[in-house]
Amino acid sequence: MISLYDFLNAANGQLFGEPAAQLFTNFSLDPYLADESDLFVALQSERGNSHDYIAEAIRRGVAGVVCTYPPDCETDGVSVIMVRDPFDAMMAWSRFVLKKYQPHIVAIAGSCSKSVTAQATTLLLKQTHQVHRGSINTTGRLNLPLSIAGMRPDDEYLVIKLDVEKPGDMAAMLDVITPEIAILTHIDCHHPAAFTDCDQYVQEMQSLVEAVSEEGLVVLNMDDTRVAPLIDVAQAEVRTIAMEAFGTDLMAYNILPDIARTGFDLRYGSERYVARWIPLLSKLHLYSALASLAVALHAGLPIDAGLRALTKLKP
Repeated sequence: MISLYDFLNAANGQLFGEPAAQLFTNFSLDPYLADESDLFVALQSERGNSHDYIAEAIRRGVAGVVCTYPPDCETDGVSVIMVRDPFDAMMAWSRFVLKKYQPHIVAIAGSCSKSVTAQATTLLLKQTHQVHRGSINTTGRLNLPLSIAGMRPDDEYLVIKLDVEKPGDMAAMLDVITPEIAILTHIDCHHPAAFTDCDQYVQEMQSLVEAVSEEGLVVLNMDDTRVAPLIDVAQAEVRTIAMEAFGTDLMAYNILPDIARTGFDLRYGSERYVARWIPLLSKLHLYSALASLAVALHAGLPIDAGLRALTKLKP
């Protein structure tokens, strides 16, 4: 939930007119997808100025509006918050709420498989903790406030994916969040066009690994030749996963994919777990399952319980 007065306080905002709603269920950026009880945020970008659609958002039932200048439409029954920059205001609110709630943050980054990894990690952590999974449909820095908006005060963990669209995005996001756990899935060179080369993209991922403190955890896919070297820059505990590289903490082998599931055996230290499976297809998704197991172990869930829970993943 988004509190009106939390937002005003965090963003140094000012009310325009009398306040109406004091709690909002979510942020809305698209007036045509706005729901009742949403807080519509009017942003300006190279693609346009959504201040022009405030009236449409109100017509669709939003309970509040964030904007930089007074709306040119009727706003009775709607809380209108004036700020210098709505984007910066959302980031300031995100930082404020995370400091207020203090959840354990699991940040997931990489070129692919972030959403599946977030799904699997959330499922396992929910076996023993209250967990909020962030938005999976938004990319870039806007994913932070959209993910945090649904948090509740009693959520112990926030599982969030970090998508970078241009150089410097990771540093900007790490200015808002402080991950206790980081998962790096894969790095390929199909990076966004804003990056000049793959090394520049790898540097963004390295920033995340370096940001996790000594008390935290970094999970790395050692089969990925661009991820594996980042083990040398981590100051946190590192847990490694693989299907091909030997000597990792969690290794899947004897992999049997079919049209309904992916079967495998698992080695964890000196222990072996045979004839296990997940209801997702391909080795790519098996990496997500291994990463989620590494996080669950860190959070205190026995590995056998984690393997059983993974069979409940929904494709």
